[in-house]
Amino acid sequence: MKPVNALRSGQRQRLDRGAATASSSNRTRRLIAVALVGLTACTPALNWREITPEGAGLQLMFPCKPDREERQQPGPGGRPLSLHTLSCESRGWQFSLTWTDLGDASAVPLALQRMKDGIARQLTLQSAAPLTIQRMTPDPSAVQQRLRTPAGQPAQQIRQAVFASRGHVYQLLMQGRAEAPLAGGSTPPPDTPASGGAADAGIGHSPAASATRSAMVRGTAGKAAPNEADEAWEVWLGSIRLPG
Repeated sequence: MKPVNALRSGQRQRLDRGAATASSSNRTRRLIAVALVGLTACTPALNWREITPEGAGLQLMFPCKPDREERQQPGPGGRPLSLHTLSCESRGWQFSLTWTDLGDASAVPLALQRMKDGIARQLTLQSAAPLTIQRMTPDPSAVQQRLRTPAGQPAQQIRQAVFASRGHVYQLLMQGRAEAPLAGGSTPPPDTPASGGAADAGIGHSPAASATRSAMVRGTAGKAAPNEADEAWEVWLGSIRLPG
């Protein structure tokens, strides 16, 4: 039989090891929690939530509760297409997702190109970069762009991303006044006309184009905060999940 002191020593060692393991596990959980919180903490004014739009074939986050619009439009070969849009406004910024199922994979490249150019040709391109989302359909027109309204119009920032997956084409738009931070109230300036979007993509008029027109004449007065807008865009774009 082992001496009592030896047994107690062994028990203390096991307890110490268990405490160290528990402490390490707790630290790991805290680090994971911090990482998850950090994803959206950079835009604290926005209330992000996961959305799985019916029939969209993807999942993503929105910083506000979106309204849904649908419209029938002629598509390739005259076949009717259903255009779907989710959009909402938060802190002077408009967030919209438009998608449609082309039903024909061969029609994707042209529709994607026209969808991209429909908005971009109305605005001033500031920068563009290839877009890669896991499981999306590779296509040269899958890009993200930073745009501005032309000189002489109310200053607006517009970020656009277009991509495709399984015969669906998607357009994300984020619009707001160039000086609008992501916190504070809205001050609507006088309305001015704007156009573009999926309506000029050759797949019909997109409700997102209406959202663009509305958002391009709304915004928030205040000090410029481009970093907040960049962070919100990265969170939004990075939240997209396509099915395997």
